[in-house]
Amino acid sequence: MNDCAERLRETLAVLDVGHGSSAVLFSGDDVAVFDTGPGSGLLEFLDDQNVRHIKTVFVSHADRDHIRGLVGLLTENFVEVDRVVLNTDSSKGSAVWDDLLYELDARHRAGTTTFDTTIRAGDSEVFGTVTATAAGPSTYLTARGPGSTDRSGRTITSNSISAVIRLTVGASPIALLTGDLDVVGFENLLSVGGAIDAPVLVFPHHGGGVGGSNVAGFVTKLVKSARPRVVLFSIGRRRKGTPNSQVVRYLREAEPAARIVCTQLSQHCAKVRPTFTPTHLSPAFARGRRDGACCGGTILISLRDAPGIMPDSANHLKFIRKAAETPLCMG
Repeated sequence: MNDCAERLRETLAVLDVGHGSSAVLFSGDDVAVFDTGPGSGLLEFLDDQNVRHIKTVFVSHADRDHIRGLVGLLTENFVEVDRVVLNTDSSKGSAVWDDLLYELDARHRAGTTTFDTTIRAGDSEVFGTVTATAAGPSTYLTARGPGSTDRSGRTITSNSISAVIRLTVGASPIALLTGDLDVVGFENLLSVGGAIDAPVLVFPHHGGGVGGSNVAGFVTKLVKSARPRVVLFSIGRRRKGTPNSQVVRYLREAEPAARIVCTQLSQHCAKVRPTFTPTHLSPAFARGRRDGACCGGTILISLRDAPGIMPDSANHLKFIRKAAETPLCMG
């Protein structure tokens, strides 16, 4: 059993790992991880929480900023990982992808970690009170694979087969984790017909490009389908392009009442980092805390009172008004 801090019981933590994605679910005695970020952030968070056992790690797709943290996690070897599941991607030629697959294969053969190479729509797994269900991609899209084309002749990329995971407690949705979902993958997901509504939407691709020219159509259709009350952007301040200002504008037009939270303070919103110490952040590890780059920091979502969010809206708003001269989330 993990000796996690009591404040994280029945919590989904969307980590501030800089430009990348990682989320950790604590439910009952189970811990599950969804993507692992670009560096040591996940490892530092788990160590802070004294986590020594993970039931399953889901890898949405093979991009470096979603997988590199898993290489470090396996190399450090202080956390037991029962199972890793991902979609195979023969188009990825990166050394980090090859290193990860080699290590996972060795662990699978040694019987220490089960390694599965398919996440497809309808697959589900239970963690405590939470069910994690894959809304996409379809078996057809994963079988075609990156580098091929779909039936409309469009190129399938790594982002097209990015797994989309919906978390529910009983019949109540909690969050939709979208990885780097693009237009091809999203239309495939809609054709599958599974539910994707959730009070919390972790927006795909850090609010960047959507793999097509119709940004307004993609954002509007996704937001209208998910109907979120809170939209999260997992970003790094050093990446000037995220979140894309058009994406945020179309999001606000589609769902004006939704709260928008970025893990770090976008350069779109503030040209310089704040010189004061923020008081609104959750106590959990956040990559941007050490150099004053946080906006929402690591975001804690209560499973008991979804979408109960830390940082709370009032204190976070005070920070934004003080730190950001042109906040996208406020228009």
